[in-house]
Amino acid sequence: MMNARTLLDRVEQYATSFKTDQSFKSPVFILSPPRSGSTLLFETMFRFDELLHFNHESDFIWWQHFPYDKMACPSDYIGEEYICPENIDLIRKYTYTSVIGKTIGEASHMDSNTFQYGRNKIRYLDKTIANCFHLPFLKKAFPTAQFIFLVRDPRDNISSMLEGWPYIERFGKPQLTPLIQSIPKATITHWTYPAPPGWRTMVTRPLPEICAWSWQKHVEHVLEFFRGKRRKGHILIRYEDLLESPVGIYTDLSKKLNLRLTEKILDYAKKPALSYTAVSRPERDKWRKKHYQEIMSVLPLIEGTALEIGYKVNL
Repeated sequence: MMNARTLLDRVEQYATSFKTDQSFKSPVFILSPPRSGSTLLFETMFRFDELLHFNHESDFIWWQHFPYDKMACPSDYIGEEYICPENIDLIRKYTYTSVIGKTIGEASHMDSNTFQYGRNKIRYLDKTIANCFHLPFLKKAFPTAQFIFLVRDPRDNISSMLEGWPYIERFGKPQLTPLIQSIPKATITHWTYPAPPGWRTMVTRPLPEICAWSWQKHVEHVLEFFRGKRRKGHILIRYEDLLESPVGIYTDLSKKLNLRLTEKILDYAKKPALSYTAVSRPERDKWRKKHYQEIMSVLPLIEGTALEIGYKVNL
């Protein structure tokens, strides 16, 4: 697969050559807190023939235009002040050229007309976790977008976040480390997963509280975005149902998203490969074995948010 640097070189060459206003057809965005199974969902969904994608995460596109060190308040949140026609056009162009670059970039030649004019509409699939904090921007940039909100039992979800926190090379944000080092009495040395707005206020707290707070902020930003009339534009899926009833879930998804369900997809859904992001094998209620005391200590902090997405966590 073409690496990100090569793609960026291609994007620089072509991104100013065309308008992409009409180049996306009902893109699909998977939204979820970190470590809630989005890779499993994504790796099944990109087998739908209608959907094209660039990579598992498209962070590099956002960092290219909104680097932490250029933000007034460094985080993954893209506020209203950044939503303007110029930024919207840049994100659309970089997304389009990255997807097309992956699709035909390994060929010996490029279809320059496709790049220059953006004439081929694409049905884009994305599961970038930080999109939980890009939603107002995404709605402006991709007005016909459809959203899947994937949730997981927060006890298992936060436990998995705790398990993955040390893996900065896989899930971390090393760009934020200098900011953490400047904070007296910080309990952590690095930040892992997308950084919600206000993250620096949490770095002196115990790690279980940090993970619970981060989980909660991801969920709350999505819920806020879909309140009221906008709620009609999203599909809620439980990770547990994805494991226990995959055929039913993907049959329902194909109808709601107007996608053609094939045996290839169903076969994979029944026996998916272990996700490349897995730290350990999935197991229901794994939190009880891994982080029982830590999770019990944070349940009062997240109980209300858990109820909003259908989970009763008080024991």
